[in-house]
Amino acid sequence: MLFSLLIKLFTLTGIAYAGYAVLVFAAQRQVIYPGTSIEVDGRTPAGVVPIKLVTSSGSGEAWFMPPTSLKQGERRGVVIFFHGNGEVIAFLPKQVEGFREMGLGVLLVEYPGFGRSEGEPNEASITETAIAAYDEVLKREEVDPERIVIFGRSLGGGGGLCARRQATECGADPAVGVHLHETICTPLLCARISCQGPVRQRCGGRRLQATDSAPPRQPRHRRPARA
Repeated sequence: MLFSLLIKLFTLTGIAYAGYAVLVFAAQRQVIYPGTSIEVDGRTPAGVVPIKLVTSSGSGEAWFMPPTSLKQGERRGVVIFFHGNGEVIAFLPKQVEGFREMGLGVLLVEYPGFGRSEGEPNEASITETAIAAYDEVLKREEVDPERIVIFGRSLGGGGGLCARRQATECGADPAVGVHLHETICTPLLCARISCQGPVRQRCGGRRLQATDSAPPRQPRHRRPARA
């Protein structure tokens, strides 16, 4: 009798666990990327320059906010902002206004499936979008390519780090700073995870595969110690 009850108990527990596992598997995308359910309108705030990002996921979007008091022909630094998994760029203009007051431009990057961007969010598509955004901001005349800061919040830490890594592998090293805020993994793990997949970046006229090895780095000469 007792043995029969134990068999039934273990069976019911196994069924419940299997049902829970199926439920978690079915809802995992919504859990990881809750921002995809946020509805946005078609309006672009005043003072924001929309930038189209074309990737294998489709047409994406980024918003460029020029620095305040920008003079004709002047070049300023820029913060490339990669937001968290529960946000969209429509939430961010007021939050990043402090960067503009410091004399910096800001690029807000939208992920595939978020906001008005096409596609589905995943490691490869977010990384490809991050690289495309990095590439686009370098084309702007008002941006100083030697004064670029990457800001990654939560989910954005992985994509931001991978964009930084790809720029370095292309032989360029324009980013002077990387700031990670509440990132969900360590910097090394983010770089390893987010750089997986068929991600490519234009590099000296050819296409750089994410699996390509980095070019040899030139040794840095240290300044002699003061006497």
